[in-house]
Amino acid sequence: MSDLRLDMSELDAWLRKLGRPWPSFASELKEYSDQVVQTVETYPPPPPVDERTGRLGRSWSSSVKAAEALIKNVASYSNYVQGEWQVWFHTMRHWLTVQTAMLQFLPGLQRAIQRKVKRILEP
Repeated sequence: MSDLRLDMSELDAWLRKLGRPWPSFASELKEYSDQVVQTVETYPPPPPVDERTGRLGRSWSSSVKAAEALIKNVASYSNYVQGEWQVWFHTMRHWLTVQTAMLQFLPGLQRAIQRKVKRILEP
């Protein structure tokens, strides 16, 4: 099982210190986590002798609660295929890790948050 969290509570504390209203970043977090899930649920091309069930791809989900996005996979073997304990032969077969997918979409999330914070801070 894989569980990854993106926590933005420090940004919340920072904006509160400035006396600014705390905006909801739920839509930005949801779009980001959905992009990551869509990317990791896509399987690489199979080798000729590999039989796939599709269970791993169907086991990915995302949710957003307050200032936190949760991306998870409930398949017991997900960490070995697309998680932090990825086995070398899954790397060789081009399985993308969820961490790599998160990094791939992080710049877009950062830009979206920067735009929203800039609108709040501008008089």
